[in-house]
Order: sequence, then C-alpha cells, then structure tokens
Amino acid sequence: MRSNERLRLGWLLGLSVTCAVAACGSEGGSIKSIPIPPSDAGEAGALSAGSGGEGGDGGASTSPGGNGSGGSSGSASSTAGEGGSAPLGQAGDGGTEATAGAAGAAGAAGSGPLDCPSGTADCDEDPTDCETNTASDTRNCGRCQRACGATAACSNGLCDATVLLSPSGDSNFCDAVFSATTAYMLTCWGGFTELRTTPLELGPSILGTQIKTYNVPVVAARGMLIDGNDVLFGLEESPSHLYKFPLTADGPEDVSIAYTFENATRFDDIQLVGDTFYWDHNTHSSASQVQPGVIKKRAKTATTSTTLVTGLGLNYDLQVFGSKLIWLEKRSANAALGVYRAPLAGANVADVELVAESGGGSFLIRHGDYAYWTDKAAAPNGRIRRLLVDDPAAVPENIATGLNLPEGITADNDYLYFKMADAIYRVLLGGGTPEQLSPVVPANDSQATAVYTVDAKYVYFAAGINGGASTLVRVAK
Repeated sequence: MRSNERLRLGWLLGLSVTCAVAACGSEGGSIKSIPIPPSDAGEAGALSAGSGGEGGDGGASTSPGGNGSGGSSGSASSTAGEGGSAPLGQAGDGGTEATAGAAGAAGAAGSGPLDCPSGTADCDEDPTDCETNTASDTRNCGRCQRACGATAACSNGLCDATVLLSPSGDSNFCDAVFSATTAYMLTCWGGFTELRTTPLELGPSILGTQIKTYNVPVVAARGMLIDGNDVLFGLEESPSHLYKFPLTADGPEDVSIAYTFENATRFDDIQLVGDTFYWDHNTHSSASQVQPGVIKKRAKTATTSTTLVTGLGLNYDLQVFGSKLIWLEKRSANAALGVYRAPLAGANVADVELVAESGGGSFLIRHGDYAYWTDKAAAPNGRIRRLLVDDPAAVPENIATGLNLPEGITADNDYLYFKMADAIYRVLLGGGTPEQLSPVVPANDSQATAVYTVDAKYVYFAAGINGGASTLVRVAK
C-alpha cells in the first residue's frame, strides 16, 4: 500500500540491502496476476489488529483498535514456550488444532476419523470417505470450511487474492483504517494525496469512493484512526490539523477540522488511547535522512502537545501499553534497526531501553499484553518475536524461526498473519509451523506489503507489482 515513503528504511536511509526495505520484487519467484472477481456478499465482522509499516515517509498505520488490537490476548497469554518453528512447508498433522477457533495447518484433514490422503479431507461428516478435494475446492481450500470467497480460485490448496481497491492513478496507499464493513485508505505518493473508501464485501468498482484530494507534499499526509463514528487523519500544515469525516462520508463536503496542532506536526502512527493522542513525529523530508524524531502526546481537550522522548532517529510503529511505550527506530544512518522501550510518562533518550535489534524493514504491532514484530532477515535468520511489554524482567521470545524476509504483521485471537516471499502466512500466537495462505501476490517494497487487519474470514493487505501500483487485496484466512 505504499511504495513511496513511509517506511522504507532501506530506501529512506540508503541502506545497502538487496531489496527495498519491505520486500523484493524478486522474492518468492514469479509474479502472479491478481484476479478481480465480482462482488461477494456477507463479510461483515469486527476487525482486529492491523499493522503499521516502517516509519518515515508513507507507511501505513491503523486505528488504535487496529494497531493495538482490543480485547484479551487470546491464546497468546496461555500458550507457553519459545515457540520455535519447524521447517517451512512442513504439512499439518491432519488433526484439529487445540487452540479455540483455530482451523489447523495446511493440508489438515477434516474432523472425521479418516486418515485422508494429502489434498483430500472428510468435510461432510460422513466417516466413510474423503470426499473433498482440498487442493481445488473453493469452499474447502487447503482445509475444511475455508472458503476463498466470490470467484477467487483455489489452486494447490491456496486461495487467490481478490482486489478490493486501487488508487485512481499511479500511487500507493500510505495509511489505512478499517471498520467492520469498510476500508478507508489514504494515498500520498505519485503527485497526489487522496482519501478513498471501499466496502469490504466488494463494491461495483475497485476505485471505491473518493472522499477528498489534496495537493500536498508526500510527507504531509500522515496518520489515520477511527474515533467513534468518525475517521481522523492528519496533515502537516501551519498550523497542522487532524481532520475528520464520518464513517458514512461520500464526498469532500463531509470533511472538517477536528483538532488544531502546532505548526509542522507530523502524525506518524497516531493512535488514541482513552482521551489522549500518542504519535511519532519524524522530521526528515527526503531519502537517506535520519533527523531527530520525537514521541509526543496530547489530550483531546488540550491546546498544546507534550514531548515524551526526544533525540530519536527515524521512529515508527509506536505502541502504547499500560506502563510502557514501545516502537521501532533507526537511531542513525549507520545504526541497526532496533526495538526500543520507554516508560509511558516519557524518558531521556539516554535512558530509553534497547530491547532487541531487528532487520531493516521490520514491522511491530500490539496484541493483548504483547508486542509482536517481524525480524526481517533472509533465511534462515528471519523470525517473528514477541515481548510482554509491561514486565520489566521479560525478554523477547521467538514465535517462528527459519523465515525468509518476514514483514507486515497483524493478528486475531489465535494467529499472527504476515508476509514472506510475497505470499501471506499465519502462525499460532504462541508459536508453531507457519502455514501458507496465498500464492505469490506481487509486492515490491515496504509501501506495498503492509498486512493491515483480519476479520472472521479474510486477511487484508497491500500488494503492488511496482512503485505506484499499490492495491488493497484480501485472501481467505
């Protein structure tokens, strides 16, 4: 969803890496075109954790309920152990997952007693046969009850991705939030900035509805969240503003000023916790810059902002916990990307804690009491990790290891969903063997690989074959 500036540490900071920070166009083999099927009804349902992207210019963020997934941590808090994974591609055990609501690993058979051959399952509760071809059945793709939706094909047990929204021109999505029925997207690259919406059940056009356009620099449009019945989004101006429009908006007349802030405020990764806004404020404006960044807050009723931490580098994916702040940061042009933690009340930058180093292009989210992040590195060094943030004695745990350039991350009550080698995978919150959910879907860099959110049926993420070709797509989970 973003191929321009949001987090492309590799691009923004001029890192000498093989790929652009978030993903290589060559990862994962040949590019597969994405089918654009007609509408598919009946997919409302509450959305949970969304993902940010690498901080800087043009990455995606989500609403506080998205980036900070409301509710309990589900199986994460009750699953023990480090959770290292078995080699990728290992088949499931053919049984039902112990975790409530989990559907099982790829290739798993149905709930019947039969030991079905690979690619088949007993999905009709008839214990005498393995009647379902899970390799191609669009209602039982890869496992029983996994429906691909609309006309999305099922090939080799993998559901094809379905395009939901495309910008009106060559651009990339730089931010996104989701209600139970609608996606709200912000583009900020390719010479224009626009706000568009699309229904999640597929609308009559993949262009959706344009709410408003702006002629502003790419770095100016930052931050989106849902506050009650309104969508808020930020623009760096003099003074800067958080604007709002209702969830039902269909044109520019619905946009108005919600809050006025200090001049030149950038609202990277803004979220609302209670009645207080928290956000990253980055000051760099062009590639290869790492200028001082800060973390700020401001109550809804206040007229000035409070600085919590100063002297940072390029910082992004800020998450707010009960007593701690945690985020990803590139402290200097030659420094490694790190996961940093500080008290909620703020801290001197010298007292900020480096929790762990991570690969450039990593993503971090909150789910329950844990922060989860992708440590982006080539196989076999890529991994997914987590930390019990408010516990000062906690240390990072591995959830999945042996991965190849993992990035983009979101979660529901049972699984983490992430991208790797241009395909979408999932792994149990407490750790396990990753399961591939989609075939290869084009995604060229950090601006076009964000994994935004997940609902009862689908994972929503960005894909684009190159810069300026970002689209919002979904795949059955």
